[in-house]
Order: sequence, then C-alpha cells, then structure tokens
Amino acid sequence: MALGIITSKGIEPLKDALLNEKESNIREAAAWTLGRIGKHSGQHARSMAEKDILSILLEVLIIRIISLLFFRLLLLKMMERRIIMKIKVLLRI
Repeated sequence: MALGIITSKGIEPLKDALLNEKESNIREAAAWTLGRIGKHSGQHARSMAEKDILSILLEVLIIRIISLLFFRLLLLKMMERRIIMKIKVLLRI
C-alpha cells in the first residue's frame, strides 16, 4: 500500500494536507500516514526525503509542542492569579 501511494504520487497531497489543512484531525492523519510510509523500507524513506517530509514533520511537531507549552504556561498563570486572590481573601488584604 505504501508503494502504491508513492507511485501514484500520493505523497504530495498528504504533504499539502499536513501544511495547509485547517482541520487538525486531517493534519494528524496525514502526518501519521506519511510516517508509516517512510518506515517500510529504505526506498520508501528516500522517496520521503526527496519531498522533504521529515523536516516538515519535525516542524509541525515543534510547533505543536510550543503551542502546548504556551497553553500550559497560560493555565499556570491563571491558577497563580486565582491562588493569590484566594490568599488575599483569606488574609483580608
């Protein structure tokens, strides 16, 4: 199946979905599929390398990690503010 995707030029639409699709579940499916194709053999991995898929997958992963870290930081700040407000109420400041 992976070879069929490669020979039918299916990597480009998957790459396009990974880069441009607005729906996260479609981007995730494209990333998963591209990762699975590259695992089959050296030839499959070469086909992926020729399309610069690995660097794109890494870029998407890094952006996702940064987004998650930023979101967690915001949550921590919100929790910190609530704790400070509760302490002030308890101490009647």
